[in-house]
Amino acid sequence: MNKREITQLISVAKFYLDLAESIKLSPSEKQLTIQQNSERASSSLKTIALNNIDQFFAHVGSASVRLATVHEILAGNVTKAWKDAYPSLEVTDDNIKAARNNGLEILLRDNIAHSEAPEGNAKKKATFRKAALSNMNPDMILSTMKNRYGLIAQQIDAVDRPASGY
Repeated sequence: MNKREITQLISVAKFYLDLAESIKLSPSEKQLTIQQNSERASSSLKTIALNNIDQFFAHVGSASVRLATVHEILAGNVTKAWKDAYPSLEVTDDNIKAARNNGLEILLRDNIAHSEAPEGNAKKKATFRKAALSNMNPDMILSTMKNRYGLIAQQIDAVDRPASGY
């Protein structure tokens, strides 16, 4: 992937995070966790009008897809990046905290865009991801994603910076 593509991905991620931040959520919407929002979502196959909380999660999801891609590029491969999002498949407070701080974008991307086989490691990953994401509310998600964006942008700057002496 070339610099132009990375620049587009990180720029579009920032655009979606800014859109998510601009959405005015009601106090009750701000309390909804990912799990609660999923449970209340329509199970219809028909297109529905998105309310504010659905728009928020759509924008955060779009940002997560871009940031996860950049994270994987900077890590050198998918396996290395996934270790940031899935430091261990054991559900502990420390592992969940590490996953959120080091790979929330991958967890969110996987949550919206991946279907996994119900057996083996894939099931363990899905269980871990659900535990890591289920109780996060919009403020927690946006704050952590903005932090992840900033850290990834710094990594890009460090890679793009010419060697000293030039």
